[in-house]
Amino acid sequence: MLMMLIQPSFTQTVFWEEDFFDSIPGWILQNNWIHHPGLLNFNGSATPYYFDYTATSPFIELDEEADQLIINQYIEVWDFDADDGIAEIAILLGTDMHVVWSHDLADGDWGWYSGTDLILDVSEFAGMDIRILFHSFGNPQYMIYNWNIFNVSLYTTFNNDLAVTDISGPKNLENGEPGTWDFTITNFGELSQDNFSLSFIDYKGDLLPTIVQIDQLLLPGESMDFQFVLSFQIQLNTLVYAEVGLPNDDFPANNASNKLFLRVEPEFDYDILIWDNDNTVATIWDPELGDLVGAEVGIIRALTGAGIDFDLSLTLPNNFSEYDIIICTMGAWCES
Repeated sequence: MLMMLIQPSFTQTVFWEEDFFDSIPGWILQNNWIHHPGLLNFNGSATPYYFDYTATSPFIELDEEADQLIINQYIEVWDFDADDGIAEIAILLGTDMHVVWSHDLADGDWGWYSGTDLILDVSEFAGMDIRILFHSFGNPQYMIYNWNIFNVSLYTTFNNDLAVTDISGPKNLENGEPGTWDFTITNFGELSQDNFSLSFIDYKGDLLPTIVQIDQLLLPGESMDFQFVLSFQIQLNTLVYAEVGLPNDDFPANNASNKLFLRVEPEFDYDILIWDNDNTVATIWDPELGDLVGAEVGIIRALTGAGIDFDLSLTLPNNFSEYDIIICTMGAWCES
């Protein structure tokens, strides 16, 4: 197990976040506000002469120490000569609207095309149930071209808060082959920590957890990197993740890392053929990458993601006895 220290910029915890990659239940979008994977967008190209539309978040229970709202966004203005258009952000308390930021569209674009962080103080609303309102209104048509919101995050400050902030490792191993996983633990709290644990866990429970106790000092804002080298004498498909254990952790919701797929191969060899037997019409939505693909692409991505080798053919070979598994697509064929 290896470790090293790095220093991030501040000791705050993200306790609520929306990155818009998945569905956004609870959001209320009016008219030209549209959700795309990874993006909340207001497009002004088809607005009436006077527009006044909002996008509203679901209810959020702010932590007692909540202090910052950070919004990564970009506003693109079409008509710089117009003098009656506003983009604003407000906090809703019930029906009461408290504007916390406003941009006059006559001042032009705001931020970079790929997104710029807007940092807002929301400490006066700490401990309250709020909604976040994005409000675009104005008189001339086409004044605002796009308002792109890429991420919305709420931050708070805790005394004790450790999180596993990064994990990487192999997705495919041979039976008994050693694999190396790297983890990062970050101290987002205001107090130093020197008594915590790190566990390597199999989501399905077929493997016993690997747990190490750590007594090295981790100062506020510091990160510590760990490396586990493990091998398994079992064939399985599972998800693995790391979890930090800290007594009296104020925010356990970030203790566990993201989950990684792991396949441990059987002790025998096998050969797979994908017979692409349709016309590659894109009919399947890939929720992870956010694109429309053909059936064969979905199968290829699944096998590649699992680290499984295969052959791909548009025709069925005359002799296919060399293959142990044949996967055939049979949809979306059109003779015309």
